[in-house]
Amino acid sequence: MEKGRKIIYSDLAPTGDVAKDKIIIPVILSRAVPEHEKNVADIKRLMEYYYNITDIRKKTKKTRKDINNKVAINYPNIAVTTINAYCFAQPFSYASRNVDKSAQIEALNKAMDDDKYASKTIKVTWYSGIDGLGYKYIRPATQAEVARGKYFETVGDIDPVTTFCVYSNTISKEKLMAVNYFIRNTYDEITYEVTGQETVYNVWTKYHYWQFIDKDGQLYNIPQNFNGVQIEAYPIDIIPIVEYPRKQDRTGDFEHAMALIDAANALASTRIDCVQQVVDYLLTLRDINTDNEHLEEVKRCLKEGILAFRSIEGASIQPEVDILKIPLNQSEVQTLQDFICNKIEEVLCIPNREVRGSSGDTGLAVESRAGYRSLENIAGLITLSAIEAESEALEVILKICSRYSTCPFAGLTVNDIQIKPNRNKVENVTSASNAYNVLRSAGMNDETALSVTNIVADPYSVAQKNKAEMPETEGIKGIGTAPNEQGSNSTIAEQE
Repeated sequence: MEKGRKIIYSDLAPTGDVAKDKIIIPVILSRAVPEHEKNVADIKRLMEYYYNITDIRKKTKKTRKDINNKVAINYPNIAVTTINAYCFAQPFSYASRNVDKSAQIEALNKAMDDDKYASKTIKVTWYSGIDGLGYKYIRPATQAEVARGKYFETVGDIDPVTTFCVYSNTISKEKLMAVNYFIRNTYDEITYEVTGQETVYNVWTKYHYWQFIDKDGQLYNIPQNFNGVQIEAYPIDIIPIVEYPRKQDRTGDFEHAMALIDAANALASTRIDCVQQVVDYLLTLRDINTDNEHLEEVKRCLKEGILAFRSIEGASIQPEVDILKIPLNQSEVQTLQDFICNKIEEVLCIPNREVRGSSGDTGLAVESRAGYRSLENIAGLITLSAIEAESEALEVILKICSRYSTCPFAGLTVNDIQIKPNRNKVENVTSASNAYNVLRSAGMNDETALSVTNIVADPYSVAQKNKAEMPETEGIKGIGTAPNEQGSNSTIAEQE
């Protein structure tokens, strides 16, 4: 389970020859689908766990079965929401690597905004945060959409249960095809009554788009959907479905901590059971006549809140009434719960919400102690994986748009663009600003200083704006440097 979703490989590959691929693709599908179904079993289990925390809901008790609390603290939701918001709530920005391409990059960013690209990426990464994989589909615009200035559309809400990619079983691991399938009813041609079901496979290779129907275990090509129009629907060398692995191991955010989550939920449930059993007590009666007649009298008295009985004068053993209770050692249980919760947060790489005593440390020390450094570490791995997938998606978008001479960024290539993650790190602005100031004071040029300190997403554009607005300093007012009367450097703020 914790090995992550399996990559599906194939020894065979589509050739681009329609007659050959009509035979080759069903063979690839027949071998790829069983491998995908192994991933589907894991995906469905993780989805079920994400929503229901199923293991704690199976909790049973051998004694006092009437008291069986099941507390499901949704750590999976906490992990996916925290990491996804930290990594992707601020959308990727596209910066220029080429001075001459700035206007086209600006047009691309506008097209991404018009497509609601950022919100669709959140949907993709939400899926990948749960089960380790997400998928994005990119389609060309229709003629009517092109006339309105729209050249592509992305779809992020794609179920990984019904989608997969197949890669070459070579050292290059080239993507051979992408598959999305659905099950539909079949109908009688006369009465239109449901006669059964069939699976429809949509298959994209870099040569063609295909549809196959699985009837009784046999894959049939649909000729009417494989014609000139469908073949030309995508430019050559494009597979419009992009796979987004969450991390290199293709696991979800909470997958490695499931055993700890089960332990934490079991402990919380047991604590509530213990409290309820003390409140919903068992009464013990010693040396008190409990035959039917007297037992009914005891029950009646308990309802009224009074229980009276006579002691036996001179007897060595006197009647006694007590409450049977077996409370947990709350101090030891709390220690255990704190230990488990801290380990969950460490494994999930989410910040610790516990307020701890002040130790006098600040800055990065506080971040490390509270878990923000771990969050930043895992965010770095996740965003790197996402950037790799984003590069592939961007290549598909640019190849689609290159077909339209009216597209303002038709000449762009992936090599012209730098994809920048915009994680919200407001708490480090002061540190970055101070570092920027030191580098500028040492004589480093504005663009390099902005890039090294990572204070902005697009150093080139910001440096150009700084130069246009303040040509005498080429820096940000209040942070940049300029020579003073003695010939040494000082901050603009100091001079003012």
